Amino acid sequence: MLADIIGSGGATVKYYGFTWRHLETLHERATKRSEAGFSIEEVVNFVVAPVIYHILFEDRESDTDYCRALVMRLFPR
Repeated sequence: MLADIIGSGGATVKYYGFTWRHLETLHERATKRSEAGFSIEEVVNFVVAPVIYHILFEDRESDTDYCRALVMRLFPR
């Protein structure tokens, strides 16, 4: 998927929109259940972007623990 995004130019907007819409759906479902909502922009900037960066540059493994730590920064207990 990343090769498609990088190689096709206009596809980056398409995939960004796809990700944004999925996050909107998650946000809407959470608020309908009376759970705390979240800023979609913050999730993109502080969760999605770092994971994509590390996948692209292969400078670290984006394992479950790393991804969970990114999410927990936005949703402290």
